[in-house]
Amino acid sequence: MARKPDSVDLATAGAAPLAALTALAALDALELSEGANVLVVGACGGVGSFFVQLATAAGANVVAPAIPEEDREYLGGLGPCEIIDRNADVAAHVRDHYPEGVDALLDLVSPTPDGSLLKEGGRLASPLGAAGEGPGRTNLMASPTTANLERLAQLLEAGKLRVPIQRTYPLEQAGTALESLAATHTQGKLAIAIA
Repeated sequence: MARKPDSVDLATAGAAPLAALTALAALDALELSEGANVLVVGACGGVGSFFVQLATAAGANVVAPAIPEEDREYLGGLGPCEIIDRNADVAAHVRDHYPEGVDALLDLVSPTPDGSLLKEGGRLASPLGAAGEGPGRTNLMASPTTANLERLAQLLEAGKLRVPIQRTYPLEQAGTALESLAATHTQGKLAIAIA
Protein backbone atom coordinates (compact mmCIF):
# COMPACT_ATOMS: atom_id res chain seq x y z
CA MET A 1 0.00 0.00 0.00
CA ALA A 2 0.97 3.61 -0.53
CA ARG A 3 -0.62 6.97 0.18
CA LYS A 4 -2.71 8.50 -2.59
CA PRO A 5 -1.23 11.90 -3.46
CA ASP A 6 -3.52 14.73 -2.32
CA SER A 7 -3.36 16.34 -5.76
CA VAL A 8 -4.55 13.18 -7.56
CA ASP A 9 -8.27 12.40 -7.63
CA LEU A 10 -9.51 8.97 -6.57
CA ALA A 11 -10.56 7.86 -10.09
CA THR A 12 -7.13 8.69 -11.50
CA ALA A 13 -5.32 7.00 -8.61
CA GLY A 14 -7.54 3.93 -8.96
CA ALA A 15 -7.01 3.60 -12.72
CA ALA A 16 -3.23 3.89 -12.61
CA PRO A 17 -1.50 1.13 -10.63
CA LEU A 18 -1.66 -2.14 -12.58
CA ALA A 19 -0.91 -0.70 -16.03
CA ALA A 20 1.47 2.01 -14.81
CA LEU A 21 3.49 -0.42 -12.69
CA THR A 22 3.79 -2.75 -15.69
CA ALA A 23 5.01 0.22 -17.78
CA LEU A 24 7.56 1.10 -15.09
CA ALA A 25 8.78 -2.51 -15.05
CA ALA A 26 9.18 -2.31 -18.85
CA LEU A 27 11.11 0.95 -18.59
CA ASP A 28 13.48 -0.62 -16.06
CA ALA A 29 13.90 -3.81 -18.10
CA LEU A 30 14.57 -2.06 -21.41
CA GLU A 31 17.14 0.31 -19.89
CA LEU A 32 16.40 3.10 -22.36
CA SER A 33 18.99 5.79 -22.82
CA GLU A 34 18.82 9.19 -24.49
CA GLY A 35 18.25 8.73 -28.22
CA ALA A 36 17.39 5.01 -28.03
CA ASN A 37 14.84 3.79 -30.58
CA VAL A 38 12.05 1.73 -29.00
CA LEU A 39 9.25 0.01 -30.90
CA VAL A 40 6.06 -0.13 -28.80
CA VAL A 41 3.45 -2.57 -30.10
CA GLY A 42 0.21 -1.70 -28.29
CA ALA A 43 1.17 1.91 -27.54
CA CYS A 44 -2.43 3.14 -27.32
CA GLY A 45 -3.58 0.73 -24.60
CA GLY A 46 -3.30 1.19 -20.85
CA VAL A 47 0.28 -0.05 -20.36
CA GLY A 48 1.40 1.42 -23.69
CA SER A 49 0.00 4.86 -22.88
CA PHE A 50 1.99 4.99 -19.65
CA PHE A 51 5.10 3.57 -21.30
CA VAL A 52 5.08 6.14 -24.12
CA GLN A 53 5.13 8.90 -21.50
CA LEU A 54 7.93 7.27 -19.52
CA ALA A 55 10.04 6.42 -22.58
CA THR A 56 9.82 9.91 -24.09
CA ALA A 57 10.65 11.44 -20.70
CA ALA A 58 13.78 9.22 -20.70
CA GLY A 59 14.74 10.72 -24.08
CA ALA A 60 13.91 7.68 -26.21
CA ASN A 61 12.48 7.84 -29.72
CA VAL A 62 9.15 5.96 -29.62
CA VAL A 63 8.04 4.14 -32.76
CA ALA A 64 4.38 3.13 -32.49
CA PRO A 65 2.26 1.01 -34.83
CA ALA A 66 -1.20 2.62 -34.63
CA ILE A 67 -4.16 3.81 -36.67
CA PRO A 68 -2.80 7.14 -37.94
CA GLU A 69 -6.10 8.94 -38.49
CA GLU A 70 -7.38 7.92 -35.04
CA ASP A 71 -4.25 7.78 -32.89
CA ARG A 72 -1.83 10.47 -34.10
CA GLU A 73 -3.25 13.22 -31.90
CA TYR A 74 -3.72 10.92 -28.91
CA LEU A 75 -0.18 9.51 -29.00
CA GLY A 76 1.29 12.93 -29.74
CA GLY A 77 -0.35 14.16 -26.55
CA LEU A 78 1.56 11.52 -24.58
CA GLY A 79 4.92 12.32 -26.11
CA PRO A 80 6.58 12.63 -29.50
CA CYS A 81 6.01 9.40 -31.45
CA GLU A 82 6.81 8.11 -34.89
CA ILE A 83 3.53 6.58 -36.04
CA ILE A 84 3.51 3.54 -38.33
CA ASP A 85 0.24 2.40 -39.85
CA ARG A 86 -0.42 -0.84 -37.97
CA ASN A 87 -2.36 -2.20 -40.96
CA ALA A 88 0.70 -1.86 -43.20
CA ASP A 89 3.85 -3.99 -43.09
CA VAL A 90 5.28 -2.77 -39.80
CA ALA A 91 8.33 -5.03 -39.99
CA ALA A 92 9.23 -3.73 -43.47
CA HIS A 93 8.90 -0.12 -42.26
CA VAL A 94 11.15 -0.77 -39.26
CA ARG A 95 13.75 -2.53 -41.42
CA ASP A 96 13.70 0.33 -43.98
CA HIS A 97 14.02 3.09 -41.37
CA TYR A 98 16.19 1.27 -38.83
CA PRO A 99 18.37 -1.04 -40.94
CA GLU A 100 20.48 -2.07 -37.93
CA GLY A 101 17.32 -2.66 -35.88
CA VAL A 102 15.74 -0.83 -32.95
CA ASP A 103 17.39 -0.75 -29.53
CA ALA A 104 14.34 -2.07 -27.70
CA LEU A 105 10.94 -3.63 -28.32
CA LEU A 106 8.00 -3.59 -25.92
CA ASP A 107 5.31 -5.85 -27.33
CA LEU A 108 2.09 -5.71 -25.35
CA VAL A 109 -0.13 -7.70 -27.72
CA SER A 110 1.72 -10.33 -29.79
CA PRO A 111 2.01 -13.96 -28.74
CA THR A 112 5.27 -14.07 -30.72
CA PRO A 113 7.07 -10.68 -30.76
CA ASP A 114 9.36 -10.12 -33.76
CA GLY A 115 12.80 -10.12 -32.16
CA SER A 116 14.40 -9.89 -35.61
CA LEU A 117 13.60 -6.16 -35.54
CA LEU A 118 16.13 -5.63 -32.74
CA LYS A 119 19.71 -4.58 -33.30
CA GLU A 120 22.38 -6.88 -31.93
CA GLY A 121 22.21 -6.71 -28.15
CA GLY A 122 18.72 -5.17 -28.25
CA ARG A 123 16.22 -5.76 -25.47
CA LEU A 124 12.69 -7.17 -25.70
CA ALA A 125 9.98 -7.10 -23.03
CA SER A 126 6.48 -8.59 -22.94
CA PRO A 127 3.79 -8.86 -20.23
CA LEU A 128 2.37 -11.91 -22.04
CA GLY A 129 5.23 -14.26 -21.25
CA ALA A 130 6.27 -14.04 -24.90
CA ALA A 131 9.68 -12.36 -24.63
CA GLY A 132 11.53 -15.64 -24.66
CA GLU A 133 14.53 -16.36 -22.48
CA GLY A 134 18.10 -15.24 -22.42
CA PRO A 135 20.03 -11.99 -22.28
CA GLY A 136 17.94 -8.92 -23.03
CA ARG A 137 14.62 -10.78 -22.76
CA THR A 138 12.18 -9.89 -19.97
CA ASN A 139 8.74 -11.29 -19.28
CA LEU A 140 7.11 -8.59 -17.17
CA MET A 141 4.38 -8.23 -14.68
CA ALA A 142 3.28 -5.44 -12.39
CA SER A 143 4.90 -5.59 -8.97
CA PRO A 144 2.64 -3.66 -6.58
CA THR A 145 5.16 -3.27 -3.76
CA THR A 146 5.01 -0.28 -1.45
CA ALA A 147 8.22 1.09 -3.01
CA ASN A 148 6.82 0.80 -6.56
CA LEU A 149 3.48 2.35 -5.58
CA GLU A 150 5.33 5.24 -3.91
CA ARG A 151 7.43 5.70 -7.06
CA LEU A 152 4.20 5.84 -9.11
CA ALA A 153 2.59 8.25 -6.62
CA GLN A 154 5.57 10.60 -6.94
CA LEU A 155 5.31 10.59 -10.75
CA LEU A 156 1.57 11.30 -10.60
CA GLU A 157 1.92 14.01 -7.97
CA ALA A 158 4.71 15.74 -9.90
CA GLY A 159 2.60 15.69 -13.08
CA LYS A 160 5.24 13.59 -14.87
CA LEU A 161 2.72 10.87 -15.66
CA ARG A 162 -0.91 11.35 -16.57
CA VAL A 163 -3.65 8.75 -16.57
CA PRO A 164 -5.59 8.83 -19.84
CA ILE A 165 -9.09 7.47 -19.14
CA GLN A 166 -11.04 6.93 -22.34
CA ARG A 167 -14.33 6.11 -20.65
CA THR A 168 -15.71 5.42 -17.19
CA TYR A 169 -18.47 2.85 -16.70
CA PRO A 170 -20.75 2.48 -13.66
CA LEU A 171 -20.27 -0.75 -11.72
CA GLU A 172 -23.47 -2.28 -13.11
CA GLN A 173 -21.95 -1.99 -16.61
CA ALA A 174 -18.69 -3.76 -15.72
CA GLY A 175 -19.51 -6.56 -18.15
CA THR A 176 -20.02 -4.05 -20.94
CA ALA A 177 -16.67 -2.44 -20.07
CA LEU A 178 -14.87 -5.78 -20.33
CA GLU A 179 -16.58 -6.54 -23.65
CA SER A 180 -15.57 -3.12 -24.95
CA LEU A 181 -11.98 -3.65 -23.84
CA ALA A 182 -11.81 -6.91 -25.80
CA ALA A 183 -13.72 -5.77 -28.88
CA THR A 184 -12.79 -2.14 -29.57
CA HIS A 185 -9.68 -0.06 -30.15
CA THR A 186 -8.94 1.77 -26.92
CA GLN A 187 -6.87 4.78 -26.11
CA GLY A 188 -5.67 4.62 -22.52
CA LYS A 189 -7.74 3.13 -19.74
CA LEU A 190 -11.33 2.08 -19.34
CA ALA A 191 -12.42 2.64 -15.73
CA ILE A 192 -15.24 1.24 -13.61
CA ALA A 193 -16.72 3.53 -10.95
CA ILE A 194 -17.69 1.61 -7.81
CA ALA A 195 -19.54 4.46 -6.11
